[in-house]
Amino acid sequence: MLKGSFVYFLILLVFSCKYEPSKSLKIRASHTTESRKINDVINKNQNKILGPGVLYYRGRQMVNAAASAIVNIRNVNGELYRQINVLNDTIILADFSPFMIYLEHDILVFEVKKMIAPNCWVYLNKEVKKIDLNENKILEFVTWEDYFLKKDISLELDKSNTLYNGYGDKKRRLNKKIDFEEDEFTALAIKGYWMKIRVTHFGEEEELDESFEAWINWRNQSNLLVDVGIGR
Repeated sequence: MLKGSFVYFLILLVFSCKYEPSKSLKIRASHTTESRKINDVINKNQNKILGPGVLYYRGRQMVNAAASAIVNIRNVNGELYRQINVLNDTIILADFSPFMIYLEHDILVFEVKKMIAPNCWVYLNKEVKKIDLNENKILEFVTWEDYFLKKDISLELDKSNTLYNGYGDKKRRLNKKIDFEEDEFTALAIKGYWMKIRVTHFGEEEELDESFEAWINWRNQSNLLVDVGIGR
């Protein structure tokens, strides 16, 4: 009787061990679930990361026999979405919102989300569209740094833009009177997320009153922290 009870106990022990879920399996399942959560966060944040630069057109002198005045904008699947004639300055803007458009001043700029040459994925009307540079030779890709430093644009700042005497750990806030409506701001250099600018203040009758240099944060990971004007 005792022997039979012992055998029955061993059978129960083996049976329970065989069907007990593995702790390592639970850990892997938990890790897989957590990885999915992390990947979801990464994928969501990728939509908010500031892209590498812009597609830039300025000047009808770029339009010639080799470069059509028509800009072909495609959906991400390659289907034609819209055509824009850059020589037509009467475009109705209600359903066309690139980064900047002033065709009467020969300006058309698209913010680029991603570039794998010759294709650029750009933001338009809060959607992502595709532009092939091989079929749109009047457009030029430039990085944000080159756009601010080498193109004929002006900066527009406001009270949210703090001016400093330098950048990094040793920076100090500048105690200068700024007229954000009237003063002129020009980009001089870029160091990472910091931009060196020249502030020009004009007195009466548009005479130069004061000019000085300062540093500002021009971007973060997701957005520009400055606005762009038509030109200097």
